Parts: sequence; structure tokens; C-alpha cells
Amino acid sequence: NIYIQSLNENHPNIMNCYNELGYICQNLGLLDEAISNYIKCLTIKLNLVGKNHADIAILYDRIANIYYEQKKHSKALEYYQLELPILKEMYGEGHQYTINIMTSILHMYLLSGEANSAKYNKFISDLKAMMPSDIDYQKFEDMFNLLGISINDAIDKIAEIKANPEMYTPA
Repeated sequence: NIYIQSLNENHPNIMNCYNELGYICQNLGLLDEAISNYIKCLTIKLNLVGKNHADIAILYDRIANIYYEQKKHSKALEYYQLELPILKEMYGEGHQYTINIMTSILHMYLLSGEANSAKYNKFISDLKAMMPSDIDYQKFEDMFNLLGISINDAIDKIAEIKANPEMYTPA
């Protein structure tokens, strides 16, 4: 509090303190406090650098990962989706960082029970549209292997969930 009183609330040093507190809380397992601190850091960072900055993507990723750890898959999905356009702009659609986040998004759709939503269908459509020119088949298959499943098993699971949504209970 003394630090905040002596500096402007939006000072970069205050932002760094929130970031470090988030990191410490995360490592101590104080996940709600970690999220709170990361969001305070994110708010200041957005004011300083705007929304299309690597640091913003990192913060979105940290928050999403904590929500994933808490099994709050819809919230994790929300933050991964915020991260994706930044990575696409920075690295392109075929870059491994972008593919990794797309994998996380796909995983969150499946875990959250949102595999029948219009957003999910658009995501899959966008993913398929990328395939011919931007991503080779091996990278696409690697994306599913990161989830521990083959591409064919992933396609089968998606079809199963779509055909029998009542049998799937989201976490």
C-alpha cells in the first residue's frame, strides 16, 4: 500500500508488483488471489501498451491456465480466445505458439461442454480453412497429440459429443 501511495496507481512498478504477486500466489496454490493480481496487472498493462502486445498475451495465458487448473473451463476458454488474435497477429496462423493456443481452445470447448455452440463451429470452420495453406497436416496432428489423442480419435470424439450431447456432462 505504501508503494501504491507513493506512486501513481497505474505506474509500471505497481504493475510489476501485481504480476510478481500473481506469480507467487500461483506457485503457492492461492489461485483466486493469483488471478486477482494478474487481472490488476493486466488492467494497467492494457492502459500502457494496448491490447495487441506480447505481454498482454502472456497475461491472458497465465489467467487461462489458472482457470484450467481450477477446472473452470469456460473461463479458461474465454482467456485463451482473447490470447489467440494477438498470437495470430504476432506470429501468424501456422506458428507453433498459435497452434498451441488453438489446441487449448479446442480442448476447452470439449471440456466445457460447448462443442455444440456456434462459436465452436466457427472455430472449427476457421481451423479447417487454415489447413491447406497455413498448417501442414503434421502440425495439425501434433496439435491433437498434445492432448494425448490421435487426430482420428479427436474427430470421433467431437462427432460423438455432437451426436449425443445429453451423454456428456461438462465439468
